[in-house]
Amino acid sequence: MDVPEAAILQWVFLAGLVANALLVAVETRGKHSRHVTMAIADLIQGGQQELFKIWVFAGVAAPFALLLVALLLGDNGTIPAALAGVSALGGLLAYENAYVRAGQSVPLS
Repeated sequence: MDVPEAAILQWVFLAGLVANALLVAVETRGKHSRHVTMAIADLIQGGQQELFKIWVFAGVAAPFALLLVALLLGDNGTIPAALAGVSALGGLLAYENAYVRAGQSVPLS
């Protein structure tokens, strides 16, 4: 079994980061029902704002920058790529936590 080149995996990772950021942007900017709008407001501006900002930095911006460095370094870019992976996982944990909490913050009726 052949192992894919590290650069290919880094490009796929970069594409995944961009796709994740675009999906969240579309989700938070679209038209929704009143309850969903309240949950999104809590996510972006309310009680979950800090976790959302952690996702923006640790889950998207930092991994994106680290992956660009890794791609520029070529074969020597494994450490920045690994750090990008760890950072993205931490940011994803923060986002998912904030997303669930924001959805539960809205009253049912």
